[in-house]
Amino acid sequence: MKRGIITMDESGNIIMSENVTDIWMSEPELVKLFGVIAPTLRASIRAVYKSGGLKEYEVQKYIRLDNGYHADVF
Repeated sequence: MKRGIITMDESGNIIMSENVTDIWMSEPELVKLFGVIAPTLRASIRAVYKSGGLKEYEVQKYIRLDNGYHADVF
């Protein structure tokens, strides 16, 4: 997670910079950001896809990490 691009105010609201389309985060980073457990995050992502709010092919990709492993990022 890049510092300064995503912040949280004192009320717990998430504030993102204007270049939000340049930000890709892994599941563990999103879990930490939103303070939820992984199954809750996955269920929420599925609900957004099902509602048509976002298309999976536009907001999710599979990348190779520097350590040789792979990860989904959103």
